Amino acid sequence: MLINQWGQCEGWPTYADGYKSESWYQSGYKSQPTSPGMADTYRDWVREVVTRYRNDPTVLAWQMVNEAEDKTTYGGSCSSTSAASLQSFAADIAGLIKSTDPNHLVSIGTIGSGQCGSSGTAYKSLYATAGVDLCEYHDYSTVTMPGDQWNGLGTRISQCAGLGKPLFVGESGVKTSVVGTLSDRASLFAQKLSTQFGAGVVGELLWDWRDAAQGGSSTSGYEIGPSDPILPILSSSG
Repeated sequence: MLINQWGQCEGWPTYADGYKSESWYQSGYKSQPTSPGMADTYRDWVREVVTRYRNDPTVLAWQMVNEAEDKTTYGGSCSSTSAASLQSFAADIAGLIKSTDPNHLVSIGTIGSGQCGSSGTAYKSLYATAGVDLCEYHDYSTVTMPGDQWNGLGTRISQCAGLGKPLFVGESGVKTSVVGTLSDRASLFAQKLSTQFGAGVVGELLWDWRDAAQGGSSTSGYEIGPSDPILPILSSSG
């Protein structure tokens, strides 16, 4: 992840200040610092980090923006130009990354379920961008195949298959309290993973790991820790 869509990661005074709006995707990423007190713009930061780690075999892929979307403001609406703005941004950054590092895969980082700039057929147009290798979807639902006929996971798999590009679920999480027990959650994920891999998903990253020293698996939240009953399911999936 090269930057976060949201305002909690880079030291902004308010959540709204850190939100990446359409104006950021149009021009701000080339002119504004990545966070308060930083000298580099996002585009310069991408060049620096990708150059530094372009030969690192532990890097799976470069994700442009975690959960990229481009509303007019935080809490605002989608403009008529949101898809074009996000596509232009993606083309620029994909070109920058690939010219610097041809060794690693590139993903845009979308949630994929109908956000500004990638709703409906705009998702396929966005991922058709040259230099983008991986389609991405995020799933925090309690059903095996989330979403509807326009923005659901099944639709995204079909769109990306049409582009000849694999789709991975870059975040998938369920709060234990929503489904009952850790065993209940593990059973749900067994169904989700079986169904989604069977439908064409190529990989899944579950949200999120917490080691024993920090509390391990949560009986209420998303955290997965040592001895969680989901771990044997993960080791046998795919």
